[in-house]
Amino acid sequence: MKTTLEIPDDLFRQVKVTAAQRSQSMKAFVTEAIRRALEEQGVPGQRELQGWRSVSGRLTGEQVRDVDETVDRQFGRIDPDEWK
Repeated sequence: MKTTLEIPDDLFRQVKVTAAQRSQSMKAFVTEAIRRALEEQGVPGQRELQGWRSVSGRLTGEQVRDVDETVDRQFGRIDPDEWK
């Protein structure tokens, strides 16, 4: 997904230089930095998901909803506390 962010010029320069020093694109550097910041805040990443989501690889939100809907249709609603 594309988006526009407004950040201070000095921070932009730091990001650009640091990404180049690591031989990364700015996109890769910023994505990694945001992911790390979210994990530090306790926002669950892919590895911390429960049940089938923890072993399914990286699915999009739409793919997760499709799987959940299929499971619900086939088996009825599954109690998250029982699925561990």
